[in-house]
Amino acid sequence: MDNVIYYFSATGNSLAVAKDLQSALGDTALTAIDDGSSPIEVTAKTIGVVFPVYCWGLPSAVDSFMGRLRLSGDAFVYSVATYGGSAGLAHKQAQSILSRQAIVLSAYFSVKMPGNYIPMYDVPSEPKREAMFLREKAIAPEIATKVKNRARMKKIGVSPVDAIILRNVYAKFLGKMKKVDETFTVDASCNSCGSCARVCPKGNIALVDGKPSWEHRCESCLACVHWCPQRAIQIGDSIRGRARYHHPSVSLTEMSHR
Repeated sequence: MDNVIYYFSATGNSLAVAKDLQSALGDTALTAIDDGSSPIEVTAKTIGVVFPVYCWGLPSAVDSFMGRLRLSGDAFVYSVATYGGSAGLAHKQAQSILSRQAIVLSAYFSVKMPGNYIPMYDVPSEPKREAMFLREKAIAPEIATKVKNRARMKKIGVSPVDAIILRNVYAKFLGKMKKVDETFTVDASCNSCGSCARVCPKGNIALVDGKPSWEHRCESCLACVHWCPQRAIQIGDSIRGRARYHHPSVSLTEMSHR
């Protein structure tokens, strides 16, 4: 197929955007970003990558994926970042990674969606979420039109301040995230449904006697926390009493990796 969208999603925000883009573009394959390590040979002429922003940058799975991309010909490559507070340096980081493979980031777009990193803040209220969903529905066709027209955007400049943020704030976040699951616990309300293991994009959760056990390859995406129907997964005491969230147009089946 000439058109493909790769996506990484935990609570469904990025998958919802990817689905709306697929619908607006037509004749486009939708593929979840895997957790592999081998080079990815892509022959499509138009390639989109949709992802959430983590601490002003890319999820590590997306960083790795972009570093493994291998393209043939003059493909139109675009990125779409979903964000709660700011798109930060995610597109700049993507541009830098792709350039190492001699791939040009042709265009880049950002879509505000409900923030969901509940160890730090509550999810937005339902009216605010609905307003974001409506705005996203309007933005997706606009992005699709630009992609269809292969409208190239200027290369993104990276200032010394940007570079410092990526090297320090973002790098510090990445260094901590793989073991953040050491603070995860499961309470007595767990009914052993296995949803947490199904939605984990890293295959980081094993069920031991029907209960989740984390194996310290965490992406800090919190998919397991938000998709647990019993709200049984806790992160210390930081999220007790806080709402859980996943995009209403995305199903557990769509999010399942196994």
